[in-house]
Amino acid sequence: SRWRRLHNKLALLSPRSSSGKLLEQLVTSNQKNVDFHNDVKRHRRWPLGAVKRIHITRYLLRFSAVEIFFSSSYAPVFLNFSSPLNAKDVATRLANLTHVIQRNRGENRERSSSGGGGAGGAGGGAGVGGSIWDGVLLVDKRRALDLAERAKAAWRRREMCNFEYLMVLNTLAGRSYNDLMQYPVFPWVVADYTSEELDLNNPDTFRDLSKPIGALDEKRFQMFEDRYHGFADPDIPSFFYGSHYSTAGIVLFFLLRMEPFATLNVSLQGGKFDHADRLFHSVASAWANCLSNTSDVKELIPEFYYHPEFLVNKNGYFLGVRQDGQGLGDVVLPPWAKGSPETFVRRSREALECEYVSSRLHEWVDLIFGFRQRGQEAIDAGNVFYYLTYEGSVDLDAITNPFERASVEDQIANFGQTPLQLFRKPHPRRGPPVPVLRPLLFSPSSLELTSQLPPPALTSSSSSSASASAAASPSALAASSSGGGAGVGSGASLSSGMGQPGEGDVAVVFVGLVDGKAVTLTKGQLLSLRYWISPYTQSGASFTFSGSVEPYIGFGDSIFLRRIGAPISSSVEATPNCFDILQPPTAPSTSAPSYLLTCGHWDNSFRCVSLSDGKVVRTIRAHNDVVTCLAVSAQGTSIVTGSADTTVMVWEVERTARSRPEHVVYDKPRLVLCGHDDAVTCIAVRSELDLVVSGSTDGTIILYTLHRGRFLRSLALPSASSSSSLPSNTAGSTTPKKSLSVSASGRLLGVSPVSSPRAISASGSKSSSSSSTQTTRGSPVHSLVVSTSGVVVAYSETDLSLHSASINGEWLSSADVSERIGAMATTACGDFLVTGGSSFGGVVVRSIFTLEEIIRFDGQGVPVTALYVAPEECILVGLQDGRILTYSVDPQNLKKGLAHYAL
Repeated sequence: SRWRRLHNKLALLSPRSSSGKLLEQLVTSNQKNVDFHNDVKRHRRWPLGAVKRIHITRYLLRFSAVEIFFSSSYAPVFLNFSSPLNAKDVATRLANLTHVIQRNRGENRERSSSGGGGAGGAGGGAGVGGSIWDGVLLVDKRRALDLAERAKAAWRRREMCNFEYLMVLNTLAGRSYNDLMQYPVFPWVVADYTSEELDLNNPDTFRDLSKPIGALDEKRFQMFEDRYHGFADPDIPSFFYGSHYSTAGIVLFFLLRMEPFATLNVSLQGGKFDHADRLFHSVASAWANCLSNTSDVKELIPEFYYHPEFLVNKNGYFLGVRQDGQGLGDVVLPPWAKGSPETFVRRSREALECEYVSSRLHEWVDLIFGFRQRGQEAIDAGNVFYYLTYEGSVDLDAITNPFERASVEDQIANFGQTPLQLFRKPHPRRGPPVPVLRPLLFSPSSLELTSQLPPPALTSSSSSSASASAAASPSALAASSSGGGAGVGSGASLSSGMGQPGEGDVAVVFVGLVDGKAVTLTKGQLLSLRYWISPYTQSGASFTFSGSVEPYIGFGDSIFLRRIGAPISSSVEATPNCFDILQPPTAPSTSAPSYLLTCGHWDNSFRCVSLSDGKVVRTIRAHNDVVTCLAVSAQGTSIVTGSADTTVMVWEVERTARSRPEHVVYDKPRLVLCGHDDAVTCIAVRSELDLVVSGSTDGTIILYTLHRGRFLRSLALPSASSSSSLPSNTAGSTTPKKSLSVSASGRLLGVSPVSSPRAISASGSKSSSSSSTQTTRGSPVHSLVVSTSGVVVAYSETDLSLHSASINGEWLSSADVSERIGAMATTACGDFLVTGGSSFGGVVVRSIFTLEEIIRFDGQGVPVTALYVAPEECILVGLQDGRILTYSVDPQNLKKGLAHYAL
């Protein structure tokens, strides 16, 4: 293959054909890769600045492939070369070019989004303490082993969930979504597919993770063991299992209802699906077959733990009729799934993340990726497969006979490949849970009101009294114990001539955190910055505990207090939808500037306010009416704005180190997204999902891709009649649930494309010209959020209702909240929704999937006007009277919990 660098683009010219029919068919079907056999599209380009990581990986058990991961929405690229030497040469050259380009653009490779793409391949991280991938660009076999040790330590410290850890190990071991022959492998963890309820507290619910699938049934394993000891062949070593736990056929078996796998199934079966009795029909029967059939020892694929759509025959394929006369359609689910694929996947994920599995998962890792994969330990564990599934068992380059080589390659391609061995010693078990690190997950009732911050000083003459008032607060006392103060300290900066605002102007309309600082803004445009104190910021790095530091979560010294010059138009209600924090990516050697973005201004602009001095440094106008809402992507690379002119605009943030700080955003939007018939009221953006979600007073929610602006789908909030068929919860219960076993964030749902009626680029060209979706008008959407787990939650003030949906368009549940919601936010793990009432000021934590109320904190009798959930899972609440409340773990309980934290 011949590579060229062209205008900071990565280009592949005159590519060689890649061996392996399944890979070629997959490439041709979904066009995620370079299409080696399409004369129309022989060349592909990718921006070097978007390259995130480069993996030298395996293809047909040879390190002759390169997989490239991108920080943007480009799909990972998997390329196979003629020799391992060529693959290493290309990867090294590409890494050098990427480093130069990104250094010149001023991008900070250390700045990674935690949990941003764990399952997409190489995106997993180590939680708040920082990603295991920090500073890593090129990954070869040696680096993969080092990273596996990093990941193991982070998992043991519970800085990553079980799903994320397994995805990281799969990626490091050469498993890829781009290679059917080395698809990621996940364990069966549940063994009960017949009960009405799934009891995660019953050990009988779970499979024995210390044994391979083939050894779970003792009678069947005796047959395998007899074959192993009785096998005698001078050329072929003994083995227990002739089939493998992960093959291309297994992947196609499970995913036959989805493209491109349906097409691949048909292609491999001579133009039609296989006989219905041999297709994936029932989860329970698939599990039973794994326990009884001597040729079936398959494990699972990741989709069982995040992707309910693969269980549904949405495309309406005719899959045939079974011998019992039953037609094959959707997959038959166990009774505890209640007929819902979403419930099945959610409960399966809860099982994967539960404490029983967490304390035993290392045993399965030993079998698949660890010391029991090979040698005497593998023999003792009954974990030996056919020799051609192992790396190093055959040297393909030494086979000179082309027919013999093709035969061996076909064997490797179709009958399974054992992952790269990552660990040579027994894998240690996971550390004990630390509830203070995840209070919402383990013990929501442990959260309590720990501090109250009074309204900011309104005049310079009142700063001393404000300081005295603040000094009496719990936060100030704790701050003082660690060298801090309270109120407006020496760093405070008050604008001259700051007059006394009206009574309603003290209402907090925004609260957030950035770089260890708490940012608050009032309706009267008072911008306040204070130091934020937590075990993270106290330690200066990851979440660690030192006996010399008194653990505390809350506010410290004030940095400055200033009135900003960005008044909100009288036609717009100042809500959290109008504000967000931007921290653009910068060069490693430069300090990262931060900005508060504001909208709702009379001149149809949105503005950038510097958080270093409170001055407006940028005013951007493009909308034809007032900008009503905005949001910033997690990486700080994109800004999305919505307007009363019915449009949504996507703006690119300047990233070059040489650009002046006041530039911040490019003058013109990168994309203009259309589709709403009335004013856009709320925006949410998730760069890790490549997703923009907008809500409007026309009652519609529209989903677009962030990178290309492609219309995905339009949803209308369920009406009172239609929502009655959804799982519903009311807000009447106030009994807290002490413990909730739910999954942490992992790989995110994929999105199926839908044609757009109107989605245009900034230049005015249509990105799609046909329409296939007509959505009826629903209740106006007043606020919405999107979780990292791929759930959209929308609130309508018209009927005081919450509705949750998957990003694939399936409504999940509805809830009547019985009061206006002043603000809402999701937790970083993606499992919880936190809302603040604007009637009595109550704060409610709900499951984001079911909207079931988990715990309610009584209000202060004052409406909640802003809300933020910190990484520590403490809740910051802004009130209409200007106070800010902190709900967190009590300092004494925090200290006790951290004392047992295993480093």
